[in-house]
Amino acid sequence: MPLYVLAACFAVALSIPVMGVAFSAARHDRMVRRNLRVDQRRTGALIMPQPETSLLAGWAEWLATKVRPYTPAAYVDHLDRRISLGGLNHRLTVDRLLAVKVALAVGVLLFALLQAAAGSVSWLFLGVVTSLLVFMIPDLALDSRGQRRQTAIERQLPDVLDQLTISVEAGLGFDGALKRVVDTTEGPLSEEFTRTLQDIQFGMPRTDAIQSLIDRTDVLDLRIFGSALNQASKYGVPLAHVMRVQAADLREKRQFRAEEQAAKVPVKMSMPLVLCILPVLFIVLMGPAVIRLSGTGFGG
Repeated sequence: MPLYVLAACFAVALSIPVMGVAFSAARHDRMVRRNLRVDQRRTGALIMPQPETSLLAGWAEWLATKVRPYTPAAYVDHLDRRISLGGLNHRLTVDRLLAVKVALAVGVLLFALLQAAAGSVSWLFLGVVTSLLVFMIPDLALDSRGQRRQTAIERQLPDVLDQLTISVEAGLGFDGALKRVVDTTEGPLSEEFTRTLQDIQFGMPRTDAIQSLIDRTDVLDLRIFGSALNQASKYGVPLAHVMRVQAADLREKRQFRAEEQAAKVPVKMSMPLVLCILPVLFIVLMGPAVIRLSGTGFGG
């Protein structure tokens, strides 16, 4: 079996138990979030999850303390930002992520060193390359999850903003309208609004809670909407009017995006048409003629 196949199998086999242990608290976190949402809907009370005291948390903390001094601060901020954009703040911390990344990379590298010491020098180069790839895989996964989540927020924002505007115009306050939206919708935007509502109920000023919402996301429309709400609160402009204008603007932007995507369809279809459909069509049309000509010696 080729060496790179063995290395890949070992990396996958090592990553499964490590990742499984790293996210062993996911079920508990889901139960906490479900109970939190139920309690909030029934009584308005908020229950903060207890900090994790498991052996895994202590191990991750110890390993992170060893790695942190050698980790650039900008990279730590980058990981924290990606975790926030991916909506994994309740399940993943920078320390735990660093611990998983280092454990995977060091495990692969040690295995390669053992193989190289046994006489196969090519394992050393292969181990270094594989360990770097394994170290970067969590970053790529976080980036992909964050992009999908921000796209989902962008698509969900116009409908949620319409519902929020209708609730405010019907006489509800902003906090009540936000709670109604949280109770009747699901998705990443509802999760972000839930956290914003919690911040407000814990005593954070509404402008600061909205600014925190803007900082946690990377959606331009949501940033514009939050800035408009803060400006309206600062200058005393009625929120219903601002939200109505923002909702209309978002509906127009959604229509423009749909028209833009529709205009790109012919361009995107040209490549499959040229590479896949036209060659088959030429074979179907010209194949019988070529076979007949070849049977007659091409006129010879």
